[in-house]
Amino acid sequence: MSGTAQDFHKLGKESATKKYRGILLKAKAQNEDIDKKHQAELRKYSILDQMELFDVMAQKGVSYLNIKEEKERLEEELHLAEEKWSAIKVPHVDWYKMGESWMAKP
Repeated sequence: MSGTAQDFHKLGKESATKKYRGILLKAKAQNEDIDKKHQAELRKYSILDQMELFDVMAQKGVSYLNIKEEKERLEEELHLAEEKWSAIKVPHVDWYKMGESWMAKP
């Protein structure tokens, strides 16, 4: 095995660069999936809040729009939003198993 210290240093540097580039890509993908799931969850709760508002409006007798039709439309939209939300899977990256406990979120 022949090689200079500079050669070994270069190999180690390249290996470390490759390793941490992979860690960065995993963390980026995980954060993107978390953001997608969060956006879908916000949409779901927005629809639920709108439905609750229509319930209050119906109880108070507001009749300038057809609350029943609008609520049915929102229920369909909510069903689609819940399906979208549940379909988004966020991968679990076990940073401890990978020996990178410093990447684990508290």
